[in-house]
Amino acid sequence: MKKIIPLIISILFFSTMKVEAKEINENDVDLLAKLIQAECGADWCSDELQLYVGSVVLNRVRSADFPDDIESVIYQTGQYSTTKYMDYITPSDRAIENAEYLLEFGSILESEYVFQANFKQGTDVFEVQGVYFGKGKWVDMAKRLRRY
Repeated sequence: MKKIIPLIISILFFSTMKVEAKEINENDVDLLAKLIQAECGADWCSDELQLYVGSVVLNRVRSADFPDDIESVIYQTGQYSTTKYMDYITPSDRAIENAEYLLEFGSILESEYVFQANFKQGTDVFEVQGVYFGKGKWVDMAKRLRRY
């Protein structure tokens, strides 16, 4: 009985809270869905993989090491090779739904996960369906070399 009362109070409290819907930018949905489709849109790619790929983009937007909007992150030089095909990509309904989910609820990865590739990079690396995700700090070597 002692455990049930706090649970009931929590349910009553949270059920009366107003949750504002996040306004979603349709351009961001389109870009993120196209990237998800290009990077992992095959039927054999899981929703989990698609959500992780999209989460890396959102984590980069929040990171001081990367541009601060989705379009700039996706088109940042040397990052996503699939961007050269973006004008020709039609995202699946699943890629669109996963992009919308991420834009409404945010990244499903810890914010430090900013790397995604077919090889290991960063720390705390894990792999899903042949794609590696890692934590780390981005170092733009081209910018660093221009200083010398």
